[in-house]
Amino acid sequence: MISYLSKMILLLLIPIPVLSQVGFAQNQNSPNTQPGSNPPAAPPVLPVPEQDNPTTEIQNLPISPELAAAAQPNPQAENENTADDQPQASEEYEQLSSMPFMLGDLLRANQSFSFPYNLAGDIAGTEASGTLRSRNPKVAENNSALPRNRISIRYNYFSDAATITGLEPFGDPVFPGVVAAADIGLNGLPPGLTLPSGVQFLEEDPLFGQFQFEIPGDQLDELNALFPSDDLGQFGVRFDPGSNSQGTAVIPQYSYFDEEQGEIFGFDLTRVLRNQEIREAKRDYNVNLINFGFESTFWENRASIEMRMPFARSVNSDLDLTASQVVEDDYTRADLVSPFGGTLGNGNFAMKDMQLIFKSIAWSSDRLVFSTGFGLQLPTASDSNLSIVDGFPDPTIRVFENGVAPLADVLRSRDIRVKNETVGFSPYLSMAAAPTDRTFFNGFFQLDFPLGQDTVEFQQTNFARFLIINNDSGSFTRDPFVSSSQSEGKIRDQILMNLDIGGGYWFYRNPEARRVTGLAGLMELHWTSTLQDADIFEANSTFLGEPVLLANRNPNPSVPQSVIEEDPIRIGNTANRMDIINATFGTTIEFSNRSTFSLGVAVPLQGGFNRTFETEITAQYNKLF
Repeated sequence: MISYLSKMILLLLIPIPVLSQVGFAQNQNSPNTQPGSNPPAAPPVLPVPEQDNPTTEIQNLPISPELAAAAQPNPQAENENTADDQPQASEEYEQLSSMPFMLGDLLRANQSFSFPYNLAGDIAGTEASGTLRSRNPKVAENNSALPRNRISIRYNYFSDAATITGLEPFGDPVFPGVVAAADIGLNGLPPGLTLPSGVQFLEEDPLFGQFQFEIPGDQLDELNALFPSDDLGQFGVRFDPGSNSQGTAVIPQYSYFDEEQGEIFGFDLTRVLRNQEIREAKRDYNVNLINFGFESTFWENRASIEMRMPFARSVNSDLDLTASQVVEDDYTRADLVSPFGGTLGNGNFAMKDMQLIFKSIAWSSDRLVFSTGFGLQLPTASDSNLSIVDGFPDPTIRVFENGVAPLADVLRSRDIRVKNETVGFSPYLSMAAAPTDRTFFNGFFQLDFPLGQDTVEFQQTNFARFLIINNDSGSFTRDPFVSSSQSEGKIRDQILMNLDIGGGYWFYRNPEARRVTGLAGLMELHWTSTLQDADIFEANSTFLGEPVLLANRNPNPSVPQSVIEEDPIRIGNTANRMDIINATFGTTIEFSNRSTFSLGVAVPLQGGFNRTFETEITAQYNKLF
């Protein structure tokens, strides 16, 4: 009896919150039980595990069926609680979220520089123009219509993606007869050869012998007779004061009057000896580009922003295209020697224009999504700077009846700077579809609009040679001097249309695999078209207010030659309208459903100006998170 009463007292002393925690309910003796009603069924007993705590003495306590059910795990509730932790886009677009990214062709819009070389060295030269091409990227590369959280790295190799046309020397010196004359002082006279009595060699040169000499004017014909015209190179070189139309190529550096011998002319063969024939040459540049990307989603994974940071080894943005060198001496302000050989440029590794891409889902179903957005290309790449050095005949004294004599009387430096100031704005519409578990398609339609213009600055500096001119009033000299002119303008990039479509097929797909969960093949087609004519900046070269004339490479007194003005420098897309079509083929490997590696090759389907590279190889890695 005492034991029973002690247990009842203990039950009454337990606090109500403790009863609710362990699942107590009213028993059959509860005052809420209606009189005369049948007692409820015996409640289930919730076992309480034994604990070391001495205050817990209750082993089996009765609870209600409702509380017992509440104590059981609820899978549906757990799924509801954890749903917020999963990307909604992945659940809603299960087939689309596993699609490979488009490979692309990394086509870029052309911008070129075109300029003429007149003379390299004194007489050797070419009428070839120098050109340089540069490009900018587009949105569809390594992309899809579905916003995703990812980091990416992309490598592209382009063969023959940029070209510089310049000059190269070849063959023997232009004036073999003059070379023989210079060697006389060092090697002695050949048998049977006697120089005019008035020839005085002034100094020796370890490479070429004695190449500076003086001679009385009345003995020039005797000197020229020692070297037959068929042995003087293709230009019929003569030692002459420069007053006739016989294709004069070697003019005196100075003259003075001697009481006994009359007028004395001084010749310097340095520039003549080192000249070689020049011809047009081209150097193709391969381009290596590395692009780092980061895409982050927001708005419940229905929108994203992506940043791309490209670096490339390609044609240097600062080019010194020097066709001739300047030699300062006692007789000339700007003497021209052999071609410098620097007209084909060089390459370097540099940062290019950064890109931001905004993307938002416009319409979607479980196997089809349309997105819209825009890209911004920021002008983070360096400005383009070109320095072009060559020579040209003085148009005020070198115009003869048979054209313009091929003499580099003036050395010039043309400096061009194109400032990288344009922001690119690229609205686009994209699509991703997975009609079956194995097939998928990607597509982008994009327009490129330039915001702003690039500033072009042009400056020409002329270094005039110390000249001796014979006319009816006698001899006089022009002192060496420097003159310069400059101009400035604007060019706007063309509006471009880009259409990129592609599809693929999963050859292997196993989401449960531990490592390789998929292998797919891809095929894509890319079309870029200019929608307007190109802006072209032009600058004409002048000297003392006169247009620069193109040197006649083979003046012939018996055949009249027309006088031709030199072409201007032209900056912009000199190809103007373009329609470029490229095809891309590749494969994508998926690892553990969270990362992909793609390898592909792109080939041009057209030629001419519409062929901006020969072959492209691309590799890209994307890590989803």
